[in-house]
Amino acid sequence: MTSMMMLVSHRNVFSMLVMSALASMIVGMALPTVACYIIVATMVAPTLAAAGVNLYAAHFFAFYFAIVSNITPPVALTAFVAAGIVKASPMKTAVTASRIGIAAYILPFLFVWYPGVLLQGTVPEIATACIRSMFTIITIAVAFGGAWFRVKMPLWMSGLMIAAAVCIFLPFSFLNLPSYGVIIGCFAVLYMRSRRMTAG
Repeated sequence: MTSMMMLVSHRNVFSMLVMSALASMIVGMALPTVACYIIVATMVAPTLAAAGVNLYAAHFFAFYFAIVSNITPPVALTAFVAAGIVKASPMKTAVTASRIGIAAYILPFLFVWYPGVLLQGTVPEIATACIRSMFTIITIAVAFGGAWFRVKMPLWMSGLMIAAAVCIFLPFSFLNLPSYGVIIGCFAVLYMRSRRMTAG
């Protein structure tokens, strides 16, 4: 499997991550947690490690996507069980679960690009990675959720916040500060609107 993925991706790390994510989700469908990890640890993680990905990050990446398959259509075993309990549409429940849990699909990539999230590296590297990841995850989760402080977000603001979060994620340092400013500004606007609603 390692040689095949290396060949198809032309040793491009991002391509390998995408293929590994898909492979992990397919392998992890409807499997218990321990079985998920055993399979992806032997099939997927070695491929990423061979491509130069941090060993801890490779294992966490594969395991995370294997578990996320429980809320990812078309199988989405956990979402289907929840839909049965509340007598809701299984597929709509799975799609909603994927939208609400969108951050779970982003975090494994942060493990790879910023190993400091897994406490790998120096103290400044760990602190920087955690701050970047926190801003990225919270922003994307709120933007896809469409509301903050009980205030519905306009579509343009959601798009702006997602774009800013992507800019933080990218390795271009000159975009970081403006992106942080945009995100903090959007959160401040939503908070002030919430205060006005409460006061009114």
